[in-house]
Amino acid sequence: MQKTNKYNVTGYIIIAAGILFNEFFIKSVLKWGNKFDTPVKSILLLCLELIIILTGIYIIRKKKQAVTNLSVFILSLVVFLLALELLLSLKAFESLSSQSPLWIPAKYKDISTQFFRIHNDKSKLNKYGFNDVNHTRVKKDNSVLRIAVLGDSFIWGYGAPDSVIWTHKLENRFRSNGINCEVLNWGKNGWSTLDEYNFLINNDSIYQFDYLIFAFVVNDPVFDSLPIKQIINQDGFFGRRILNPISAVLPNDISFFSDLINNFSAKYFNFGYMKWLQRIYTENNLLRYSNLIKDIKQHCDSKKIRFSFVLTPENHDVQLKTYFDKIIPILKKNNVPYLDLFPYVSNDLRGYPNRALWANPSDGHPGSLVTEVYSRSVFEYLKTNFLIPPAIK
Repeated sequence: MQKTNKYNVTGYIIIAAGILFNEFFIKSVLKWGNKFDTPVKSILLLCLELIIILTGIYIIRKKKQAVTNLSVFILSLVVFLLALELLLSLKAFESLSSQSPLWIPAKYKDISTQFFRIHNDKSKLNKYGFNDVNHTRVKKDNSVLRIAVLGDSFIWGYGAPDSVIWTHKLENRFRSNGINCEVLNWGKNGWSTLDEYNFLINNDSIYQFDYLIFAFVVNDPVFDSLPIKQIINQDGFFGRRILNPISAVLPNDISFFSDLINNFSAKYFNFGYMKWLQRIYTENNLLRYSNLIKDIKQHCDSKKIRFSFVLTPENHDVQLKTYFDKIIPILKKNNVPYLDLFPYVSNDLRGYPNRALWANPSDGHPGSLVTEVYSRSVFEYLKTNFLIPPAIK
């Protein structure tokens, strides 16, 4: 009788845990501030809740047999996951040559994490949270050429060391050619053109600079804060509270299954970066972006700010060109000077597979080969168009 009560109590505790494990409890009681931004995620949470409840009912009904069966199942699962972890750690399963890898080993994702921590620590020392030193408002020497660059993760340096960031290379290229140059690296992860413009109008009268560059990336015409939809988000509830603790023991298993699920949902459902990007390039959104470019042009003209847009592709994928081809007419329509770097990247690096151009084996941000093309091309563009002040030449 006591054993029966023990199984019943265990079952009821599991049922209670399943009932509490719901969206309302997570948000309102635990106050973990999690976002269930799609119906699919809410449904998945509900399915997990039902599995927990049914497990409790199973224990109450089958008692010792249920506990034995569940113990065997859990033990088998642990052995399988440990074996898979060992298998995935072998180099034969890394698939570094694939242009669209099904999964990326955890050790390579750690590279981006390490660079993020380094840049983030440096950003905490910057007044605006940029991966840059705190510049003086006025140039210390009038002979210094000061270029302000507004951008996002490409100039913040996501996935790469400071030496790879193209704005740093541009500054070094000027100096190696005998021109004392200082680049204001105004960029944050996730910034859009709208974010950059808002920063500009609040700070262009504070900082003295000779030239301004908007470093355009294909996802810049976004106007809302809607995140990229993913089934498994490492920064979401499931990722932070469940997967991340498990990944401390089984890093490759978690990386494998997370990538597999996200790639599958991106291919067959309305999830992933490419689906999110398509929403940005609708006719209505591009019309709104054209109005923003018009505002930027009027503002810069009124403040006598010399500027241009520099279109920066992370590799030579022709899909990037199709997006740039939708932006260039908007820039032309508003008489905004621009430099399209896609032809330069394509011509110089087409012999390389796109994966070789990544910032690191896990991150598609521009790597050193790409940023070298950026810095060289922008330097020549500024020289050719006589955009360097005569007093500094």
